[in-house]
Amino acid sequence: MDALYEREVQSNVERTAQVEGEPLSMDMRVQGSDSSRCLHRFPPPVIQHAIWLYLRFTLSYRDVEELLAERGLEVSYETVRRWVLKFGPGFARRLRRSRPRPSDRWHLDEMVVRIAGTRMYLWRAVDHEGEVL
Repeated sequence: MDALYEREVQSNVERTAQVEGEPLSMDMRVQGSDSSRCLHRFPPPVIQHAIWLYLRFTLSYRDVEELLAERGLEVSYETVRRWVLKFGPGFARRLRRSRPRPSDRWHLDEMVVRIAGTRMYLWRAVDHEGEVL
């Protein structure tokens, strides 16, 4: 793994941790018997970066696999899937918590569309800063 990629991964992790206001710590041990506790093959920043790519840019597992392969990391899409299933919910929960709260002023957009000749109404609530509620 080249030094530039390591710095990029670390900066993404630090930037996310600063936004959230808490360090990103993951229990990297596989639960098993007391005597057989093993660590994951890749370091936590690489796993966090793979999960971040998947959740932030809505990429497929194979796309994340290709992006990591371009950086010299041979990771299977199935491994990325397992990481997302294991660590993704906590990661997404922390990102959702850091999302700005909607303001108290908002308006409702209404649109009329025809679908198969039938008039349908679509509504969308937007706060005064343009965030969709």
